[in-house]
Amino acid sequence: MPKRSCKERSSISEDDLEDLHGKVAIVTGSNAGIGYATVQFLVRKGAKVKENIGDGTLEWLKLDLSDVKQTKAAALEVIRKERRLAILVNNAAIVHGPYKQTQYGILDIMLVNHVSTFVFTMALLPLLTRTAREDNSDVRIITVSSGAHELVKPADFVGEDSLNLQFENSFSGNLRTYGYSKLANILFTKELQKRLIAEGFGNIICIALHPGAVTTPGSRRFTDTVPVLGGLTSLLNPLLFATPRAGAYTSAFSAASPEVRENAAEYRGAYLVPVAKIAKATKYAEDQRLARELWETTEAVVRRLGVL
Repeated sequence: MPKRSCKERSSISEDDLEDLHGKVAIVTGSNAGIGYATVQFLVRKGAKVKENIGDGTLEWLKLDLSDVKQTKAAALEVIRKERRLAILVNNAAIVHGPYKQTQYGILDIMLVNHVSTFVFTMALLPLLTRTAREDNSDVRIITVSSGAHELVKPADFVGEDSLNLQFENSFSGNLRTYGYSKLANILFTKELQKRLIAEGFGNIICIALHPGAVTTPGSRRFTDTVPVLGGLTSLLNPLLFATPRAGAYTSAFSAASPEVRENAAEYRGAYLVPVAKIAKATKYAEDQRLARELWETTEAVVRRLGVL
């Protein structure tokens, strides 16, 4: 079995990625920040990402993760248009508060960051598994999480109330609420990988990742709420946060590095941190019971909403 390189990476370039001509990819939240930079990596390697950049093509997809029914419709539109899908990068997320209840009775940050991501991925699964059945296929589902998941210690993920947990409306409280949604991303990734293996699709590799501290429109709005320092964030951001391109290094590696396929056993269900290093998430993120509870709770909610 090939061995994963132990070298420490400080960056990723297009030269580290495989040729993507003939492959279709989706990157959510790609209008700015990490998502936009991830798209640049992929299209420059020839992918058709759902304008022209490099040798690839870019197609706009209407996707509103704050509307779970439109999210399902967007996935069905992809299935109508495409015969295969090799790469799905669940990148879009709400970062800053204050957070609010949505028309679906779910806190907006949990709806966008987890529930709609669940719906979008599951709705696209028939296309992803169809692609995985092809000879020499290389299908990957990447979900951008955050190191903020380390800030929360949930007892369970049972019932709809667990999708509405909200800490106090302050910088630290909003950061914990955000971390709670990002913990859900890791648990979802690990449970999805487990289920795909059980269904005979172990050749689909699911990865969750922490992109690092990155200056994006969302992060700037979030840091603007820091007491005292809020007005200085325009000066501090370049010093404290990486550029969007650097923030996309681990996403691009996860989506398109040949190393991932060569060492599939190590990367299935893995959690990566900058730059493209396999790491250990918290014990809560590794808890199989929590992952199963979250899956079953989310599944019950989206069934109630009529989108499963």
